[in-house]
Amino acid sequence: MKVFICYAREDETLRRGLEKHLRALRRQGLITVWQDRDISPGAEWEREVDIHLSEAQIVLLLISPDFIDSDYCYGIEMKQALKKHEQGEATVIPVILRPVYWQATPFGKLQALPRDATPVMDRYWHNVDEAFFNVAEGIRNVVEEQARKAEEERIRKANEEEAHKANEQGDTYYNVKRYEEALAAYEQALALNPNLAQAFTNKGNVLEELKRYEEALTAFDQALLLDPNFATTYYLKGNVLRDLKRYEEALVAFDQALCLKPNLPILFNSKGNVLWDLKRHEEALTTYDQALLLDPNYVQAYENKGTLLRNLKRYEEALAIFDKVIHLAPNLAAAYYGKGAALRDLKRNEEALAAFEQTLRLDPNRADAYYNKGNLLRYLNRYEEALIAYDESIRLEPDFAVAYYNKGVALQYLKRYDESAPLFAQARRLDPNIMT
Repeated sequence: MKVFICYAREDETLRRGLEKHLRALRRQGLITVWQDRDISPGAEWEREVDIHLSEAQIVLLLISPDFIDSDYCYGIEMKQALKKHEQGEATVIPVILRPVYWQATPFGKLQALPRDATPVMDRYWHNVDEAFFNVAEGIRNVVEEQARKAEEERIRKANEEEAHKANEQGDTYYNVKRYEEALAAYEQALALNPNLAQAFTNKGNVLEELKRYEEALTAFDQALLLDPNFATTYYLKGNVLRDLKRYEEALVAFDQALCLKPNLPILFNSKGNVLWDLKRHEEALTTYDQALLLDPNYVQAYENKGTLLRNLKRYEEALAIFDKVIHLAPNLAAAYYGKGAALRDLKRNEEALAAFEQTLRLDPNRADAYYNKGNLLRYLNRYEEALIAYDESIRLEPDFAVAYYNKGVALQYLKRYDESAPLFAQARRLDPNIMT
């Protein structure tokens, strides 16, 4: 640790005496000592002083009447030293050599040496060596304390670095849906750095994927204690509260996120969803419109708005919205499904059938699209084709009670009553309240 000694020329003898007592610390490798007598011949004196003072970790001010009287010691070196002290770059220790009024000086509030700031030359000490021994002991304590803090800081930074690596590893696992491994990585990050808010947020996110909703909420709350201004955490917390059907609380979380990020379309879309859950339909539509005002190409917001309009029996408006979605995302199966449902509700069966068929071309694993296709074929008296569609729906979703029921209805239209009866029975087993 680099020690800089600032002193008045009149105290040269005392300065040499102090250095003798610091020799043991130098030989232990705990400190190096620099003072202006170490300047090499021919070197620029003030520049050398500035360099060594800027590098110092401990600055000793050897206080005496001559130090206070020296414009250079008091007005230049001391001020630079105290600036470093205030910035946490060095520790300034006043060493009181001779009696002088120093308590009202800029360094008057600093802990001074020797013990109780009793001057080295005071008769309290049996001799000068006793006083300097006390000073050396005090400096050793400071050096050891700074070394301890430096080691703690080194460990803290190393842990922070490892924590960030573990957090990034968790993200890698999360992105490939290896959620348990992602969770372990985030927990490792938090063990290394318990104040890493992002790791708590990520932990909550992966816990939601694992459907461990209450644990996810705890993680999000811990993240928000560390960083209450992270909109993403409020957003993810809102999603979990919605999963738990705690809609009012979810709405509060989304509003908190919007206070922090008022121009983020996804937040308005999510708020619209929870307003829909609360049956505040007009507010939900307005909120979807706010999302679309911020991002006129936001497909999910259009899709949600269209579905809500259809549920409100505003079929023509819904149809227009789904046409807009198809324009923006022509390969989105859900858009054609929504259009098909709106056309079905408008009794435009041939057009609806075409929309559901396009849905299945884009996503052949949608049981609901096969079911709707089967219904439309049945309405169009194309019963054999309807049976095939119902069979596909049941293959994809074996517990789809109403698909069994409507297949039975199609069989009855074909007068295949013996085949329809078991289907009605199966529908009732899956859903005792189904119409028979």
